[in-house]
Amino acid sequence: MMLFLFASCSLNYMKSAASEDSVPEFVFNDAAFLRVEGGKKKAVIKASKLEQYKTDSVSFAENASFKTYDDSGKEKALGKCVLISADIDNGIFVMLGNIELDLPSDNIKIIAESLKMNKKTEQIVSRSGSSVLLQKDGVEISGKGFCASGASKSYAFMQNVSGSIDTEDR
Repeated sequence: MMLFLFASCSLNYMKSAASEDSVPEFVFNDAAFLRVEGGKKKAVIKASKLEQYKTDSVSFAENASFKTYDDSGKEKALGKCVLISADIDNGIFVMLGNIELDLPSDNIKIIAESLKMNKKTEQIVSRSGSSVLLQKDGVEISGKGFCASGASKSYAFMQNVSGSIDTEDR
């Protein structure tokens, strides 16, 4: 005897399954989302699935790619990941799975499995046991327990740090 079980689920893993709030108000497949503030393009998100919830400002996207822009219209950040939670009102973004994050103004590329970004404090952190690779100006550093500050332009790894420096003339 074979038993097949089919289940449908939300991308929002932070809410309990019993709550009415766990059902998205809107679900978009193969979506492209443009955020405009004060008449200026601030972000573009493309995703295979995008969910918006009625009770809060959090959106969830699966297989997402995104670009954000500064006030002058220059690309501020570009990235992609398997899952992203975007709390627009609080400026909190959580990315999971096959993350690639480019910060062109700082000439930095970050490759990771989990990252949390706080727009208000200008911080990026990984889970303590999660590996991160940082590339900047011919330097590659990898480690676990990554944290970075946009305000001080500094970053650190807490454990298992290794790296290389390309000293080739440029």
